[in-house]
Amino acid sequence: SASTKSIVMGLFGCQNAQTVRKNFSKQIAQPLAGKTVLVTGANSGAGLETSRELSLAGATVIMAGRRMDAVAEAAQNVKSSLAAEGLREDAIKVLEDVALDLVDLSSVKKYGQALRSAYPKLDILVFNAGVMVQPWGKSPQGFETTMAVNHLGHFALLQQLLPTISQNSKEDPARVVWVGSEAHKWAKHPGNDMDSWVHVSEDKFSTWASYGNSKVSNLLMAKELHRRMQSAGKNIVSYSLHPGVAATGLGKEGFNSFTRAVVKGVFDAFAYSWQQLAATSVHCCMAPISDLKGGAYYARCKLASPKAEIALNDKLANDLWESSLVWTKEFFQ
Repeated sequence: SASTKSIVMGLFGCQNAQTVRKNFSKQIAQPLAGKTVLVTGANSGAGLETSRELSLAGATVIMAGRRMDAVAEAAQNVKSSLAAEGLREDAIKVLEDVALDLVDLSSVKKYGQALRSAYPKLDILVFNAGVMVQPWGKSPQGFETTMAVNHLGHFALLQQLLPTISQNSKEDPARVVWVGSEAHKWAKHPGNDMDSWVHVSEDKFSTWASYGNSKVSNLLMAKELHRRMQSAGKNIVSYSLHPGVAATGLGKEGFNSFTRAVVKGVFDAFAYSWQQLAATSVHCCMAPISDLKGGAYYARCKLASPKAEIALNDKLANDLWESSLVWTKEFFQ
């Protein structure tokens, strides 16, 4: 049963997001009061649960997603939770008629402009949206689809939003939380050809390597953003995380029916609930800054070691940042 599974998962150290939020709310009922948070991929799954818990902790949460109808429905879902607790429903925000489709940098630019206009100060960004195990494809700008969604879209959005998250104090810096994955261990080092990560022909495409490359990009960008902000004296900290094993809709396009059935059976047996998948994101948003290590990687609400050396490569982190600036610059300047 679901409850038995939850108990078993708990024994493996898998907390749920509600427990994390309540643990950090013992001294102050709403520790995130006055904070404004953006959550991408907020219309379902872990993004929805992250939005729920952060709003219950007092934050104003802007829920972003690619399908406006799904985002509106998810927002209503969270508002019901707030109402049930006697909290203000207007803590949940959606940019009306502005979708965030991360595969399309034009959409990212439009969303970023609208967000900056509506919310001149942001405190926390949760880059939660992503795709998994996609077939080969190209974004409208010609980039490989998985890298476009999981890396380039969030990177370009970050560049637009940096001015709005750099106003915080040293004691209470802004936070950028990148939802990565243990799948970063599947990444293949690009050598001296960074372009090979975003421009790949169909005959050379590997579903798993591309997903691994996109997820190690999340870890590398968290590390590089933190380094650059500290070096520039900006009060912005950054973390990456592994949310857990997901039985989400992320990979439904990438499997044939037999593989999908096998994977679903395995995932259903061992997958985290959406609440558990949101737990480490909520932890990185709510834990005292002094309890967190900037630029680091988290799993199960604890500091963790990346599963592959490539995630610790400082030169690659810098090269990826610089290359990403070139790839996306016309969409955030």
